[in-house]
Amino acid sequence: MEGEKGFPVYLDAKQVSKILGVSRRYAYELMDLSDFPLTTFKTSKRVEEKAFYEWLEKRTRVVKEA
Repeated sequence: MEGEKGFPVYLDAKQVSKILGVSRRYAYELMDLSDFPLTTFKTSKRVEEKAFYEWLEKRTRVVKEA
């Protein structure tokens, strides 16, 4: 099942890193942030695609306004 941007509905760290152009390790660090919309399935970290892009847009606005 694919989301709006062609990725799966739930993204893992590898997909987050590909979207942002960062390392997988850094993607995991982002996923550990308190405001990140993280969903866990047992030991797997995932983020819903729509929630990820909303979070990213919100964080981008904060940087642009600063």
